[in-house]
Amino acid sequence: MNRHVALTVLLALATAPAWAADPPATGLPPGAEAAKAALESSTRHGEYIDVKLEEGKPVRTWVVYPERKDKAPVVIVIHEIFGLSDWVRAVADRLAADGFVAVAPDLLSGLGPGGGGTDSFAGRDEVTGAVRGLAPDDVVRRLNAVRKRALGLPAASGKSATIGFCWGGASSFAYAAAQPELDAAVVYYGTPPSADALAKVDAPVLGLYGGDDARVTATVADTEAEMKKLGKSYEAHVYDGAGHGFLRQQDGREGANAKAAREAWPATIAFLRKHLLGVTAAEFGNTADPLAPLQFLADSCFLGTFADGKTQDLVCYTAMLDRKFLRSRHRVLGSGYSGETILGLNQKTGQLEYTYYNSLGGILHGQIEATADGLRFPPETVEMQGAEQVVRSAWRKTETGYVASSERKDGAAWKPFMTVTFERKGLEAAAGLDE
Repeated sequence: MNRHVALTVLLALATAPAWAADPPATGLPPGAEAAKAALESSTRHGEYIDVKLEEGKPVRTWVVYPERKDKAPVVIVIHEIFGLSDWVRAVADRLAADGFVAVAPDLLSGLGPGGGGTDSFAGRDEVTGAVRGLAPDDVVRRLNAVRKRALGLPAASGKSATIGFCWGGASSFAYAAAQPELDAAVVYYGTPPSADALAKVDAPVLGLYGGDDARVTATVADTEAEMKKLGKSYEAHVYDGAGHGFLRQQDGREGANAKAAREAWPATIAFLRKHLLGVTAAEFGNTADPLAPLQFLADSCFLGTFADGKTQDLVCYTAMLDRKFLRSRHRVLGSGYSGETILGLNQKTGQLEYTYYNSLGGILHGQIEATADGLRFPPETVEMQGAEQVVRSAWRKTETGYVASSERKDGAAWKPFMTVTFERKGLEAAAGLDE
């Protein structure tokens, strides 16, 4: 194994993430036709609650709880123009599976025939007409009440975000401008608010759009420019060939909608984990679940730059087998060197372990230790420049990624010899792994 390959091996190991003791399940929200069956087969606890308003009838709200031992962030699911449907409730269930307390309010509560909500209307046309007729200020009033009630739940951690689709996507963006204490907002194929409203947005915003949805997607470039000018955080992804409502209609557009859904949902979860879960010293010191802070790596890509400023290593992470294991693939750009790591908990020993394979046939296997600010890999004997050397590696999390470093043993002392800085990139960067 030459020196460059050995360095690549160490980097791949030093960037391998760990699973929490109670990881979320894998998968996507179902399409519209499969939503009812998904709800019926879910093992998570879901229930309706009534959220009181200062004036008017309460807001009927679907709440789904994650199966975890600690408190979780709240994600408010804002329905489409079709009102609160089985599909929206199934999206909430999926968010709970991914580790969040999901609340989906029926914003038509009390406004239907006989004081009912979505279910009280005669048909879809009546529902869509009623949703279009909702006053923006009333939507904010209702969302504020739902958010306050949800954050007061014993299972809630105190962090909150919105996610919305179509009309709900536009409402998610608008609510980010209206509620300064919101921690994050996700917009699926929804239009932005006015420039004046954008200036009031404090929360980071993630926008996910279909490439064949010009009515909405034509607004993205101007929104990006305005948010950049205002110094706001706005991350937009446009998926080629996908239409409006691609997450709901995953069987549409000759596979383009399904492809968009497979890329957009992991990006959504990674975004919510980043801004709602965060990483604090207290979390790293949680001995009951010491690996939880490392979840931010899942379903993400990172680009590492060596100290020479020229050599770069691309690493992408994806979940496997109901999130019991993680697969990372990496490639040193501009070279033939690549590799793959499989990482997970050994069920017999309870130890975090990895197995690494590189493109030259090298294989490494060992254990990893979670530390106060990242991961530490035990010393390994590797061949570099024709001689065996003992090397150890570690990484430290940063606000935008992580720093991987390695030391080699020189007599009785350890001396640093490599540092690589990794920055988070969009999932589309994974295309570089196959170049």
